[in-house]
Amino acid sequence: MKILIVGYFTETSKSNIIRHFPEDWHIVIVQPGKEMLHHIEDCQVLIPEHIKVDCSLLSIAKKLKLVQTGAGFDNVDIDACT
Repeated sequence: MKILIVGYFTETSKSNIIRHFPEDWHIVIVQPGKEMLHHIEDCQVLIPEHIKVDCSLLSIAKKLKLVQTGAGFDNVDIDACT
């Protein structure tokens, strides 16, 4: 399973986040931008910390099954996800 986490994290934070997932999961943590677009194509789970999830982004995410948000989901276009 490929999990894509998009946000601004220190290397220490990235390490701490990754160690909480099962070892056989592929965890990718990137900042918003071109690298994110490359990884979103084949991720199954998206955790968007600093991006807007809308139709244009979802059209790239061909294998996406879940968008996991934190305290709110104002950055996620629910109609587009549905």
